[in-house]
Amino acid sequence: MATMLIGPDSAPPLGDVRAAGVGVVILLKRGWAARDDAGRYVSAIGDAMSHGAEVCSLDVEPHQ
Repeated sequence: MATMLIGPDSAPPLGDVRAAGVGVVILLKRGWAARDDAGRYVSAIGDAMSHGAEVCSLDVEPHQ
């Protein structure tokens, strides 16, 4: 199973997210929605979900 990580400071290319489908898990790291391009990623994630990709939120506290 392939994974893609979308975070506040890094993310795969939008086209790769948009083309994701069955067998891909998109992980949303805490703070990802603060990205300037978050709206475009929301659209790409929707496309990926319509192709069968799974989406999970990683809402974890960083280690101190």
